[in-house]
Amino acid sequence: MQIITPRLTIRLIRLSDLDASFAHRSDPEVCRFVGAPITKAQALERLKTFVKPWQQQEQEKLLLAITLRDDPQLIGELMFKWTHVESRIAEIGYRLGTEFQGKGYAFEAVNALIEHAFTHLELHKVMAFCVAENSASWRLMQKIGMHKEGDLSSHFKIGETWWDAYVFSKINPKHS
Repeated sequence: MQIITPRLTIRLIRLSDLDASFAHRSDPEVCRFVGAPITKAQALERLKTFVKPWQQQEQEKLLLAITLRDDPQLIGELMFKWTHVESRIAEIGYRLGTEFQGKGYAFEAVNALIEHAFTHLELHKVMAFCVAENSASWRLMQKIGMHKEGDLSSHFKIGETWWDAYVFSKINPKHS
């Protein structure tokens, strides 16, 4: 799978992405709302689980690399997983390295993934979750046209802290 946008390439994750993936997965600022920073060994083990062929099974995650079109270096990651294959419902997630935030890359990448899933995977509905305090994430979801479906109390545990969360979704326009 490869998706090309005006500024980005979205492709399958590779073991050669280890250093860049580790750089943002060990950055406390990037990890603030999405999980504790990890070690390089943990990053390698994580990547090994995602370089295997994707079977499109329920709850199986597909991890995609976000790169600039003119530079193969990973700047962030997208996650896609079917939450209910029969109903064509999936969840997405995303993260970008600190130096690439605030430049519209997340909007471009997430929007491209959603459009690809609606068109090529016949997705009916896409969902995304974020910590309620992560205003950059929920503002991105709103900008993409996702609608807030609900508030979830004490939904994510990051470190020793339980965080409230929001769930957003978007229905495939062909199905509404």
